[in-house]
Amino acid sequence: MKTYLITGNAGFFGSILKQDLLRDGHFCVGIDREVDDYRHENYISVTGDICDKNLAKNLLGI
Repeated sequence: MKTYLITGNAGFFGSILKQDLLRDGHFCVGIDREVDDYRHENYISVTGDICDKNLAKNLLGI
């Protein structure tokens, strides 16, 4: 199982991407400025801006 970081996860293309990846058995972390109410056991949604350097570092583990 791979882990994917999806930016814009609450938008049209991000929603399609996360559902496809989750259906294929992957783990996804999504970040968007909009709240994403999608729920799945292999999915974490973060509300925030990818331009926030501290948030990005925390998400990437650096």
